[in-house]
Amino acid sequence: MIKENITAQAQVHTLSSDEYAFLLELLVQNRITGGAVYDAIIARVGELISVDYLVTLNVADFQRVWPAGAARIVSPQTQPPP
Repeated sequence: MIKENITAQAQVHTLSSDEYAFLLELLVQNRITGGAVYDAIIARVGELISVDYLVTLNVADFQRVWPAGAARIVSPQTQPPP
């Protein structure tokens, strides 16, 4: 039941191989490794699809991997701007 509810509301977005290569190069240049790579993938997809907000419990982690999107990264405890 949960899966059906989520998939009915969700859209799946992926990175192309060129976008992955670009992102990996950025991560290497910025010495970002480990679990932050997953955050960077999520942030990159958010950037490419022009999300209004990226909601996370780890705001600082996402701001580290997506500094240009820092204003769009919010926690569920904060009220996003109108």
